[in-house]
Amino acid sequence: MLRSLGPAWHAYTDDAPQVADDLRRFLTRSPLDDGEVARRAVWMLDRLTPVDAQEPLFEELWTRTRSPLAALAWGRRLRGADRDRLFGVRPSSARAPIGSGFTWAAAEAAWCASCPESDVASLLEWYPRCAAHGWPTGGHHALLPFTEYCRRAGPTERLPRLMAVVEEANAHPASAPPWPLSGLRARALEQLVRDVAPAMPPPAATLPTEPARVFAWLDAALRGVGRDALAEACRDARGAGGGSEVLRAASILWIHRHDAGAWDGLLRDWPWAAASDLVAHFGAIAPPDRLDPWEPILTPPEPLGNPPIVAFCGWLPAALRDALWPHVLDGDPDWAACAFQAYLHRAPESVLRGLFDDPRARRSLPSWQLVLLDRFLHAPPPLRPGPVCHDVQDVEADPRLADPLNHRAF
Repeated sequence: MLRSLGPAWHAYTDDAPQVADDLRRFLTRSPLDDGEVARRAVWMLDRLTPVDAQEPLFEELWTRTRSPLAALAWGRRLRGADRDRLFGVRPSSARAPIGSGFTWAAAEAAWCASCPESDVASLLEWYPRCAAHGWPTGGHHALLPFTEYCRRAGPTERLPRLMAVVEEANAHPASAPPWPLSGLRARALEQLVRDVAPAMPPPAATLPTEPARVFAWLDAALRGVGRDALAEACRDARGAGGGSEVLRAASILWIHRHDAGAWDGLLRDWPWAAASDLVAHFGAIAPPDRLDPWEPILTPPEPLGNPPIVAFCGWLPAALRDALWPHVLDGDPDWAACAFQAYLHRAPESVLRGLFDDPRARRSLPSWQLVLLDRFLHAPPPLRPGPVCHDVQDVEADPRLADPLNHRAF
């Protein structure tokens, strides 16, 4: 299963605890000179080990292999004050602090995953703690802990904290605040306008294209619902190097003012500055039983990567699952895999077992589909493919979305 390029799970009949024990023995005894095999084994053991269970092997693997997935598996199980161990060198080992790239993202993901619901505000402490421990922040582009905070904290709780971030960036003495402060301000403005959008009616016209008119439109919209402080913060951001951030926030506000009764207005004119946000929001308001509104989303005039198929697969009801087959045959392997994984999660098990057990049906499937089908039917549930195949950029930003067993081993 760790090395096979074909379906293998149907021939492996042990239950999840036995699979986990086999993986522990393999990871303990193997030299792990094959990086890809090691990644798969670490990921599988992480998935099979309860997140509230201690597994000393993960820290040992991080020390031995420098595997980002081992760092995530170890770090996500830290609790309380032990979460600070992500930042320092352990006296018992020569492990250096996590440095950059995908490993840095694994540390961010571990900080998020180890954060209890009772202490969501600690997610905002990530960058101050990085600075306090001497970790560089200027060259890293992910803002995962901040994004996680926006997702997990309620609108009332996050309002003053997000406004404080914007005001701090606006007051920076430089003509434009440095990273990560500029990135935090951009994310804060985006979330603040998403939160205020439900208090506004759907927009009566398309978003203006000239920046000056966009700024005026945003200012009037915010003041019209009593959000004068946010309007002032947007104005100040424009004068502090954040003009493009405010333009994007205006696009997001225009998008999120559309509700389920105004979905058609969302498609009349796309604000390309926030196309990915538009696609995701359309998935939340699209009619529940109609495929035709999705045509402009799935065949946009300009390429948008995987967000359209991810949004479509997230919306699609099980009764309409056959609409996925044209996308399963798409020439883009990520697009096709996302559609097929969505189909697996919507088709009755009897249909899927018929595909796998019938020799003629099996021969009709490409090898990558047969591998996914085998894993979906026969692997322990934590190791089965998810309902979507996440975009590469999303996985790079949040390694919790990784799946080393998929077609791109990522």
